[in-house]
Amino acid sequence: MTDQLTTPQLDLDEIEAVFDAAAETGAGIDLATGRLLLAEVRRLRALLPTPVAVPTKDTPLSDYDFVELVAFASKVENEGFGYAYEEYPPHFEAPELAPVADDYSLLRELYLAREEALDEFWTRSDAEAVYDAHIDEARRRRRAARPAAVAAAGGEES
Repeated sequence: MTDQLTTPQLDLDEIEAVFDAAAETGAGIDLATGRLLLAEVRRLRALLPTPVAVPTKDTPLSDYDFVELVAFASKVENEGFGYAYEEYPPHFEAPELAPVADDYSLLRELYLAREEALDEFWTRSDAEAVYDAHIDEARRRRRAARPAAVAAAGGEES
């Protein structure tokens, strides 16, 4: 189980329960006002970001995503975390990891949680071949995702 990223927010469940009860019973609040307040709470809830699970060493990663993290880690070792985050962020295939790649703190948590496994990767006899194959696959995916007009114009590869 992962911890949830906590963000300062109202306890909307509690507020909604109070408004709902007040609207039903009319206790201390008229029915129309209770309904308006309840609608406002629901509108505010829809605006809140969905909490993102804080990554741990147990956060599941596909083989592709793990080697993507390895590639990012190699940039961290050469350039430092901040520069690697800005210039070479990982492009995970799992949609649930997109918010992690986009958030400095969450990506750092994932990187630190997997640091031992990242180091162990390079002890494998096939590490370089797996890494090189991953880089080729990532490049192929980026090319396939480029708009046709950019590809036809010979746009630069990122």
